[in-house]
Amino acid sequence: MPELPEIISRSREMNLALPGKQIKVIEVVQPKCLNLPPKDFADSLTNAIIEEVTHHGKWIKVKTTRGWLLFNLG
Repeated sequence: MPELPEIISRSREMNLALPGKQIKVIEVVQPKCLNLPPKDFADSLTNAIIEEVTHHGKWIKVKTTRGWLLFNLG
């Protein structure tokens, strides 16, 4: 599991590269990691525009025009 300094570094890198980009396609590789059906997840974020990437503890938070996407790199 990555430590906090790596999470901070990755979120900063992502925030430089991703804002303004559109999520075109979502492929769910591990559906057990989701808290909703894969199709619902994909439908909810497809065509969303990424606004900002931040972190909170060991979570990477991606703010989009259609809601939040949370990543845990564990």
